[in-house]
Amino acid sequence: MIFLRFGDLPQGGRSAVLWGTVGREDGVSAFEAQATTWGGYEIRLGHLFQVNDLARVLKERRPLYRIEGTVIGRGLSGEPLLADARVVEAVGPEAEITVEGAGICSVYLRALIARWSEQRRRSAGVGELLGTGGG
Repeated sequence: MIFLRFGDLPQGGRSAVLWGTVGREDGVSAFEAQATTWGGYEIRLGHLFQVNDLARVLKERRPLYRIEGTVIGRGLSGEPLLADARVVEAVGPEAEITVEGAGICSVYLRALIARWSEQRRRSAGVGELLGTGGG
């Protein structure tokens, strides 16, 4: 299983619960994902709370990382919690991100992902690198 995290790893190795209003998880929160054949990632959501979490981090335009660690349990939203989490790589703006398991919310999340991806590509000048942008 591949783990993706939006935003930097938390100091102390424990993610905030409910955006810091409740306390801390027992490890670092991540999304489960699978590599796609076209070089991107498919985020696999297993709980409705994860839909809300994903929407929030996309709106905040956090950077995306592929991380590794030891799964030690599940967080309040049903997400995997990792001990000894470490960043393997920053996921570049050229990587296509999709979502699976969002049910009726998938259209909403796809729109947010498209907006987040476009913003990342613009910021990185990917269009210019690929010869499709101006400049």
